[in-house]
Amino acid sequence: MKTTTYFIVFLLLPGGILFSCKSKQGTTSMSDEQKKIEQTILSEGYIKAKVVNLKDKDGCGFLLQNMADKQLLNPIAWPEGDMYKIEGNMVWVKYRESRINQTTCLQSKPVVIDEIKLIEK
Repeated sequence: MKTTTYFIVFLLLPGGILFSCKSKQGTTSMSDEQKKIEQTILSEGYIKAKVVNLKDKDGCGFLLQNMADKQLLNPIAWPEGDMYKIEGNMVWVKYRESRINQTTCLQSKPVVIDEIKLIEK
């Protein structure tokens, strides 16, 4: 069952400002446009991943979890800055497998990040 709620508030300032909010309950599926965009991104070689923090588990730290197969990916180097290393962030990422011999975080696969894009919430 779909329910839609609209909230409209007028502020009586010079020029007037209109604020509105639309809420849909019971709809969790993506729109057709969003599905097309996601398919295009996936066809370009990106995967959808979630940033997870496993610092207390086998010395892992921040990892990427592939949303398709739940595999853990261990980036050898993260891009400059910490905007991606926030637990729960969703990202599009292109990567290559690394041949590095890892001695910690053995449940993950070492990877080299080629490109990464934050998915807006």
